[in-house]
Amino acid sequence: VRCFICRVPAFTACARCGKFYCSRHGRPQFNSLSTCLDCYDRRRPAFFISGCIFAAAAVAIGWIALMAPGPNDSKLPYYAIFLPMAATSLLGAVGFFWYSWRSYP
Repeated sequence: VRCFICRVPAFTACARCGKFYCSRHGRPQFNSLSTCLDCYDRRRPAFFISGCIFAAAAVAIGWIALMAPGPNDSKLPYYAIFLPMAATSLLGAVGFFWYSWRSYP
């Protein structure tokens, strides 16, 4: 069995499209995460859009934490609840942006 791109002996098959690929044109794993270069490149826009959504959620949650309490309200409950949520969303955004821009594999 040969790689569908360069025709060298294949390492494994893509879990999404079923094409065989070598270790240079895909992730060298034998599980459901094994993905060829073409399938990964098709998913890059979805990773970028997901990163934008997570970044917007982080900004919105951070805004709620900082601006929602009234002038006489204690801000500590808002910080304790919403700032960890904003940080988690921001971490998710960074992860999705990394997946959309990194070189593969």
